[in-house]
Amino acid sequence: MKQDLIMERWCRLAGVITEQKKDLHVFDFDDTLGITKSATIHIAFDYNGGDINDPASYSPVTDLSARIGKSGTGKVRTSTEADITTDGLSGDRFIASPDYLQGAQAVVLNTDQYKIWKSKYMSGLSDPTRPLVYPNGNVEELVKKAAAKMNGKPGEIHAVDFSPSSGLGDAEPIEATLAKFAEREGAGDVTAVVTARKGQTGMGTFGGKEVVATNVEDIKDFMGDETGEHPDYVFGAADFGNKVADNKREIIKNIVGGSSGGIDDIYFYDDDTKNANAVQGLEDDEEMAGRDLNIFNYEFADGASPEKPSYHTKIGKKSKKEARERKDMALLREFINRAVMVESVARPYYEGVVINALKKMVGPRGLPVTHETPSENMEGIRADGQVEGTYGIFFSVGHLKKPAFVTGKGFIIHGYLPARMINANYIAPDMSYAPGGFGEDDMLTGDEEDSWEVMWNDTRGNMWGSLIGTNLDEWPEKYWENVIPNGL
Repeated sequence: MKQDLIMERWCRLAGVITEQKKDLHVFDFDDTLGITKSATIHIAFDYNGGDINDPASYSPVTDLSARIGKSGTGKVRTSTEADITTDGLSGDRFIASPDYLQGAQAVVLNTDQYKIWKSKYMSGLSDPTRPLVYPNGNVEELVKKAAAKMNGKPGEIHAVDFSPSSGLGDAEPIEATLAKFAEREGAGDVTAVVTARKGQTGMGTFGGKEVVATNVEDIKDFMGDETGEHPDYVFGAADFGNKVADNKREIIKNIVGGSSGGIDDIYFYDDDTKNANAVQGLEDDEEMAGRDLNIFNYEFADGASPEKPSYHTKIGKKSKKEARERKDMALLREFINRAVMVESVARPYYEGVVINALKKMVGPRGLPVTHETPSENMEGIRADGQVEGTYGIFFSVGHLKKPAFVTGKGFIIHGYLPARMINANYIAPDMSYAPGGFGEDDMLTGDEEDSWEVMWNDTRGNMWGSLIGTNLDEWPEKYWENVIPNGL
């Protein structure tokens, strides 16, 4: 794809390694190397589930600060209170759109608040009733596209303007990770800083004005000032699209492939679990086989040490010892789940039994799943070579012969989820398993404490045909087996 070629070219041009270097050390920036005060500006709109082209289906959220504040972020300031603004605002109100969207309250989240908002209020950006859009000057169009993907379910559509983070601003150094960077750079290893921010490309605003990011140069200056050393590479993952976690993984691959000196092992430092999980996906990459992969996924801003990896494996070759240790850990988790059951705490137990039941269905290619899509989407999916989801991708477990969701002409895609994804970091019960939504099935009592318990009781432990959501941004065709017209 064009985007991949651009990424590869940038990785090759960003720095040419002429001497023999041994390992690659890749660092995130925010809350890994430095603590910033960069803000994001948020607005939101209520969607009632009606006709996406009917203005009456939408209303601006005028109390967003109060809504988000209830999720544990602490006091949420409006843009006026924070004295931070962007194109398309008047005071703390959104004005760059038709009347029916105008008046949405603009609020500002700092780095810590943004993390809480993403993980708790937005459910890790995987909640289909709270989709997220990025402004490009036509907020109305983006809102309608988000509503179309909500399939008639009401919810909140959020828009985030990242332009206040176009530059690094004042950053407080995190000494432990900076010392690790300086140590490895001084030892002759390949070093890189890969931030989730835009690095040096344009950023959209609510009103359509483009702001060019300066983060690449700002990070270079910061690293030189704080350590006296400069990284071999600096990249903004958002320069290559919104899927920053996947972009970080691909940047690492391109650095390894483009290094003239050769790279042995890989070390990755990042406080964000989603980024760490994406990079962990390198463990199955045959092109990277033979290298050690070491991931340090800690809260470095809170004083965590970058010395001992939180995850370690040999890429493309899992040892018998590792396999045995994983089996032992699985048995231990099963024992703990059963113990928890005795203590009558439903959540850990039912999450465990559902995940274990799914794992038993895993074959050589992974967990068999079915994805459905209307006919009008298929051409674009084939052209992209992947199914894409702005708020996750949903599946039925198993290879279904008939559609379960799409009521008109469409396609059924049979494929697989890799075994490494069969855990609660990637998958969750579909929203239809929400507690309280029970019908005539006598297995459901209405007393279920969470969706895992509802899912287990509803299926009676038979996962075939059960419904799962994932936090995946894409599902590439390498995981597909068959694409079949649904016969409707």
